[in-house]
Amino acid sequence: MRWFLAAAITALLLLCSHSAHLGANLPPEASAEAAAPSGGLCWAEMPAANAPTTNQSGGGYHGGVDGQGGGGDRGGADGQSGGGEVGGAQATQADAEASYIQSLIDGMSLEEQVSQMFVLRLGAGIDGPSDALERLVRETGAGGYVLFSDNITTYDGTRALTDAIKESSAIAPFICIDEEGGTVSRLRSGGLPGYAAQPSARAIGATGDAGKAFLAGDAIGEALSLIGANVDFAPVADVLTNPKNTVVRQRSYGADPALVADMASAFQAGLKSHGIMAAPKHFPGHGNTADDSHIRPAATASDTDHLQAVEYVPFARLIAEGAELIMAGHISAPNVAPNVAPNVAPNKEPGTEPNVAPDIGPGELPATLSKYFLTDVLRGELGFSGVVITDAMDMGAITGRFGPAEAAVMAVRAGADMILMPEDFAAAAAGLLEAIDEGTLPRERINESLARIFRAKLDAGLMLSQ
Repeated sequence: MRWFLAAAITALLLLCSHSAHLGANLPPEASAEAAAPSGGLCWAEMPAANAPTTNQSGGGYHGGVDGQGGGGDRGGADGQSGGGEVGGAQATQADAEASYIQSLIDGMSLEEQVSQMFVLRLGAGIDGPSDALERLVRETGAGGYVLFSDNITTYDGTRALTDAIKESSAIAPFICIDEEGGTVSRLRSGGLPGYAAQPSARAIGATGDAGKAFLAGDAIGEALSLIGANVDFAPVADVLTNPKNTVVRQRSYGADPALVADMASAFQAGLKSHGIMAAPKHFPGHGNTADDSHIRPAATASDTDHLQAVEYVPFARLIAEGAELIMAGHISAPNVAPNVAPNVAPNKEPGTEPNVAPDIGPGELPATLSKYFLTDVLRGELGFSGVVITDAMDMGAITGRFGPAEAAVMAVRAGADMILMPEDFAAAAAGLLEAIDEGTLPRERINESLARIFRAKLDAGLMLSQ
């Protein structure tokens, strides 16, 4: 419990800093009651992740909701101008938060650190508090868990499930779900009583009315807050430009990047109005593909110019408006130039050691495993400083070519912070530990990801509620 004591001491400093100057940013009582995890130790003293501040700019759907100017881990919330006592208070808060995060990282074992980089599926049959659930959470120690339709019962029943996950977790977990509306709705397919399913992105996009996208995000955000989820793997930011595409045909807002950006932006704002973190997907864009990455490798026909003019447009907008996570897709881009070496090459046999291959172009690996896309483009060109999470690593585009350990190591080397649903969690975690032990994956790289993960959780008000 060494890490817990260190974190608790730092947390007291953080609370003092918060109470000195954040009274105006407290979430409304009703919202805090609806969204607060059970046993909320200091929920009332933590600002909502997107609580409006007097200095934030923004209009339309984002005024006072997520209208921060963007840039940096804190966006407009820490980017407010100020001097004298206000500036000093902000500096003190920032120092306390950084110290709190570092104390958590330093106090954890390497195994605990690595486990925090995974988001795992609960599995069928787990739909409420149970010994099996507690055992799963305590044994895996994952950074997050994802709900599927078989985990959904009623509002109260599902909230009891998510509360039990949080109570069994040493560090507040992400509670994630795929809730896009339309065909991808775990709440609808799970038969959640009283939930009104939302239209598909395609149907909303066809209206040209971003207000409808906001209402969908708002309704979904309200439902997710009631069941205790805090991350939605949405909105879909893919621009549908390939007529042969089937995987996102109903899930994309359309073929116009500006329209998709407007719609996805409004949907994200609706989620944020209920304190739900957004994870736009599937970077760098699944709209110009013909294959389904759930089944087999999928390649976009886009080259660098097309990606910049079309696919990146919605992602850049969502990043600027405060997306906390970005989900990377298992999408290769063979037409991308220039020809620079990726981190490692794929193998012919899954589970074998990766080979260095300096002759492979940056777009010939799935983006989830590509340093070019995750680090050079997403971090460098688009300026994203939040959490990069992979699409599910048990999908055919990955499992058909890579073993679970190899895929996890490649993804983290490429720049991913969190691995979603590996084919074999134990093997994937062991692969990361082995790579660290051998020196092929720097320990500092793990710390970087943990700092981003904990920062997102702290900003969302999750960390001190444990």
